[in-house]
Amino acid sequence: MVGAGAVALAALQTLPFLADRLLVGRLRPGVAALAFPAGVAAAEFLITVVSPFGTAYGSLAVTQYGDLPLLQVVSVTGPWGIGFLIAYFASTVNRLWERPTWRSGLVYLAVLLTVVLAGGARLALAPATARPSGSPASAPAAR
Repeated sequence: MVGAGAVALAALQTLPFLADRLLVGRLRPGVAALAFPAGVAAAEFLITVVSPFGTAYGSLAVTQYGDLPLLQVVSVTGPWGIGFLIAYFASTVNRLWERPTWRSGLVYLAVLLTVVLAGGARLALAPATARPSGSPASAPAAR
Protein backbone atom coordinates (compact mmCIF):
# COMPACT_ATOMS: atom_id res chain seq x y z
CA MET A 1 0.00 0.00 0.00
CA VAL A 2 2.80 2.43 0.87
CA GLY A 3 4.57 1.60 -2.40
CA ALA A 4 1.44 2.39 -4.42
CA GLY A 5 1.10 5.72 -2.62
CA ALA A 6 4.73 6.59 -3.32
CA VAL A 7 4.30 5.74 -7.00
CA ALA A 8 1.13 7.86 -7.20
CA LEU A 9 2.84 10.85 -5.56
CA ALA A 10 5.87 10.47 -7.83
CA ALA A 11 3.55 10.42 -10.85
CA LEU A 12 1.93 13.66 -9.67
CA GLN A 13 5.35 15.29 -9.26
CA THR A 14 6.30 14.20 -12.79
CA LEU A 15 3.32 15.90 -14.44
CA PRO A 16 4.82 19.45 -14.50
CA PHE A 17 7.85 18.19 -16.41
CA LEU A 18 5.64 16.35 -18.90
CA ALA A 19 3.39 19.39 -19.35
CA ASP A 20 6.43 21.62 -19.90
CA ARG A 21 7.85 19.29 -22.54
CA LEU A 22 4.53 18.97 -24.40
CA LEU A 23 3.32 22.60 -24.19
CA VAL A 24 6.34 24.90 -24.39
CA GLY A 25 6.88 24.49 -28.13
CA ARG A 26 3.24 25.32 -28.87
CA LEU A 27 2.87 28.44 -26.74
CA ARG A 28 4.06 32.01 -27.06
CA PRO A 29 7.35 32.54 -25.20
CA GLY A 30 5.84 34.66 -22.42
CA VAL A 31 3.12 32.09 -21.72
CA ALA A 32 5.50 29.16 -22.19
CA ALA A 33 7.66 30.46 -19.34
CA LEU A 34 4.68 29.97 -17.02
CA ALA A 35 3.77 26.40 -18.09
CA PHE A 36 6.24 24.67 -15.77
CA PRO A 37 5.59 26.91 -12.72
CA ALA A 38 1.84 26.50 -13.11
CA GLY A 39 2.29 22.74 -13.37
CA VAL A 40 4.41 22.66 -10.22
CA ALA A 41 1.86 24.71 -8.28
CA ALA A 42 -0.98 22.49 -9.52
CA ALA A 43 0.92 19.30 -8.64
CA GLU A 44 1.70 20.61 -5.15
CA PHE A 45 -1.96 21.47 -4.67
CA LEU A 46 -3.07 18.00 -5.81
CA ILE A 47 -0.54 16.37 -3.48
CA THR A 48 -1.94 18.29 -0.50
CA VAL A 49 -5.45 17.21 -1.46
CA VAL A 50 -4.77 13.48 -1.96
CA SER A 51 -1.84 12.86 0.40
CA PRO A 52 -2.50 11.67 3.95
CA PHE A 53 0.77 13.31 5.02
CA GLY A 54 -0.57 16.87 5.12
CA THR A 55 0.61 19.98 3.34
CA ALA A 56 4.36 19.78 4.03
CA TYR A 57 5.05 16.65 1.99
CA GLY A 58 6.03 17.55 -1.56
CA SER A 59 5.81 21.30 -0.96
CA LEU A 60 8.71 23.51 -1.95
CA ALA A 61 7.56 26.16 0.53
CA VAL A 62 9.04 24.21 3.45
CA THR A 63 12.51 24.67 1.98
CA GLN A 64 12.26 28.45 2.45
CA TYR A 65 11.49 28.49 6.18
CA GLY A 66 14.19 31.07 6.96
CA ASP A 67 13.23 33.67 4.35
CA LEU A 68 10.45 35.56 6.12
CA PRO A 69 9.94 38.31 3.50
CA LEU A 70 9.50 35.67 0.79
CA LEU A 71 7.18 33.60 2.96
CA GLN A 72 4.74 36.51 3.26
CA VAL A 73 3.41 35.61 -0.20
CA VAL A 74 1.89 32.52 1.44
CA SER A 75 -0.78 34.78 2.98
CA VAL A 76 -1.98 35.58 -0.55
CA THR A 77 -1.23 32.45 -2.61
CA GLY A 78 -0.91 29.69 -0.06
CA PRO A 79 2.24 27.55 0.00
CA TRP A 80 1.83 26.87 -3.71
CA GLY A 81 2.98 30.40 -4.55
CA ILE A 82 6.44 29.62 -3.22
CA GLY A 83 6.62 26.52 -5.41
CA PHE A 84 5.47 28.63 -8.34
CA LEU A 85 8.24 31.19 -7.78
CA ILE A 86 10.92 28.50 -7.43
CA ALA A 87 9.75 26.74 -10.59
CA TYR A 88 9.48 30.11 -12.38
CA PHE A 89 13.16 30.66 -11.59
CA ALA A 90 14.01 27.25 -13.07
CA SER A 91 11.94 27.98 -16.15
CA THR A 92 13.59 31.37 -16.60
CA VAL A 93 17.11 29.97 -16.27
CA ASN A 94 16.26 27.24 -18.78
CA ARG A 95 14.89 29.83 -21.17
CA LEU A 96 18.01 31.98 -20.80
CA TRP A 97 20.13 28.91 -21.45
CA GLU A 98 18.28 28.07 -24.68
CA ARG A 99 17.75 31.64 -25.95
CA PRO A 100 19.86 34.25 -24.18
CA THR A 101 17.40 37.14 -24.17
CA TRP A 102 17.58 39.10 -20.94
CA ARG A 103 13.98 40.25 -21.12
CA SER A 104 12.64 37.07 -19.49
CA GLY A 105 15.26 37.34 -16.76
CA LEU A 106 14.27 40.91 -16.06
CA VAL A 107 10.60 39.98 -15.85
CA TYR A 108 11.36 37.25 -13.29
CA LEU A 109 13.63 39.59 -11.34
CA ALA A 110 10.86 42.21 -11.22
CA VAL A 111 8.34 39.63 -9.98
CA LEU A 112 10.68 38.28 -7.30
CA LEU A 113 11.73 41.74 -6.12
CA THR A 114 8.10 42.80 -5.88
CA VAL A 115 7.25 39.75 -3.77
CA VAL A 116 10.27 40.10 -1.47
CA LEU A 117 10.00 43.88 -1.04
CA ALA A 118 6.25 43.68 -0.37
CA GLY A 119 6.88 40.89 2.15
CA GLY A 120 9.61 42.90 3.83
CA ALA A 121 7.32 45.93 4.00
CA ARG A 122 4.58 43.79 5.52
CA LEU A 123 6.98 42.58 8.22
CA ALA A 124 8.41 46.06 8.88
CA LEU A 125 5.03 47.79 9.06
CA ALA A 126 3.24 45.12 11.10
CA PRO A 127 2.11 46.37 14.50
CA ALA A 128 4.13 45.14 17.43
CA THR A 129 2.46 42.28 19.22
CA ALA A 130 1.65 42.68 22.88
CA ARG A 131 2.71 40.04 25.34
CA PRO A 132 -0.06 38.05 27.00
CA SER A 133 -0.91 39.12 30.55
CA GLY A 134 0.39 35.87 32.03
CA SER A 135 3.82 36.08 30.39
CA PRO A 136 6.94 36.27 32.57
CA ALA A 137 7.83 39.78 31.34
CA SER A 138 4.63 41.24 32.76
CA ALA A 139 4.78 39.40 36.09
CA PRO A 140 5.84 41.50 39.10
CA ALA A 141 9.35 40.90 40.38
CA ALA A 142 9.62 38.57 43.35
CA ARG A 143 11.18 40.02 46.53
